[in-house]
Amino acid sequence: MLERGRGLLPKLVVGDNAFLRIPEFDQGPTDPRNLVVVVLSAENNLFVVGTENGRVNRRLERNALEASKCKILAVSDVPDVEHSVRELVRLGSVGKGQGYRRCNCRQKCLSGRCSCKKAGLFCNSACHGG
Repeated sequence: MLERGRGLLPKLVVGDNAFLRIPEFDQGPTDPRNLVVVVLSAENNLFVVGTENGRVNRRLERNALEASKCKILAVSDVPDVEHSVRELVRLGSVGKGQGYRRCNCRQKCLSGRCSCKKAGLFCNSACHGG
């Protein structure tokens, strides 16, 4: 069964682009479902991949990657920094990453204790009614 399954997925070599599926609990509400990655090294069917924000801090199996025909990233575009998948998603996100920030202030957030104001964000409808 293993021998038969090895030929089903196309081969990936160093420099190939692929898509890495992001688990739902690592995604923010506006984040994409996949990360575009480039293969940095391949050894024993385990792959080290990277994005424009850094390398993934663990080796991935072949079935975690979907081959791509487009050439968006090159090996030289990847900085020499390691991050988790969740951190790479947050760094490449147009929003603030996973989840929302809420302050739960009872009044109009005029004091310096509001966590939204401390983070440099505006309060939103999830913070308090009104």
